[in-house]
Amino acid sequence: MNKVKGYIVNDSVLESWNKKFVPDFDLFFFAENHEYVETELFTFSIKNDFSLDDRTSFVTWGISDKAKFYAKIHNDDFLKLSKENQKEIIKQQWVLGRGVLFKESELLLLLKNNSNENLKTLEVLKDYSIEEDAINEKIFILQGHTWKRLSPLIRKSILLNYADLWVNDNAVFHNLKQSEQDSLSKEYPHLIPFIDHFPSRNGPNCFASVIAVVTGDLNHMNDWMQSEQFIKLLKQHNYLKTITTNYKKQDVLVWKNQNGTPVHAAFLLNDKLSFNKHGQTMFNPWQVLPTSDVIKSWNNDGFQLEVFRREFN
Repeated sequence: MNKVKGYIVNDSVLESWNKKFVPDFDLFFFAENHEYVETELFTFSIKNDFSLDDRTSFVTWGISDKAKFYAKIHNDDFLKLSKENQKEIIKQQWVLGRGVLFKESELLLLLKNNSNENLKTLEVLKDYSIEEDAINEKIFILQGHTWKRLSPLIRKSILLNYADLWVNDNAVFHNLKQSEQDSLSKEYPHLIPFIDHFPSRNGPNCFASVIAVVTGDLNHMNDWMQSEQFIKLLKQHNYLKTITTNYKKQDVLVWKNQNGTPVHAAFLLNDKLSFNKHGQTMFNPWQVLPTSDVIKSWNNDGFQLEVFRREFN
């Protein structure tokens, strides 16, 4: 069984990750227009139009504000470019903060425990790397055509170690006292297949996770739920905002930004533990965490915490 910080990655989930991690095309970003690739203006609305898979693969939320143009280029078309142009593109991606580019030292960490395969992997990727003099390291880009050339063992290593970078908390549930595990399993049997597991795809988020528990409808668990629908469903199930710092079992904690828009939510399973999902990517597991840890994580970002409690007629 594959685990990342104690969270389970089923073989079927790992295979899904393998297919989604690096697509057969790239989203390339540029500070200036270039003649050798056909680009479009990179605007805020365009950024929001990218699919969840594209956002996760290329970590588009981390792109520098200096990026003014972008291009969607299939691997075949990229390989037709001159080596000089290829390296110029790779350099731009590094400078502008696009995802799936790694310093050699970072790449070797993703390959850890596979020393016999490391040289083979670097050999496959070396033609699509640049020398970054400022840090005295090579920068490697992962693309669909090179990803497929890596051995299954190396791809597995990269995926599991990459997922580890996304997770800050160690899994808690299986380290609880057996009596606590039994109590939660008895009260929330429908959650057991999800607790401390990774999803197979991008999309499932914190709002969907909470609503799945509140409604008992597990079809919501894999939704990419928007904040408006989340609040609407909370109210439909008699959850109302309450002013309190004494949190109770089945309360829903909601963090809002300065515009009053919900950005995160968690469900209190009991007086100490919450059901939580920290993000909407396939690298964010469903978790049982101490409520105090969840509060600490989200209060530090300057968000406003509100408590929603179910009112019984």
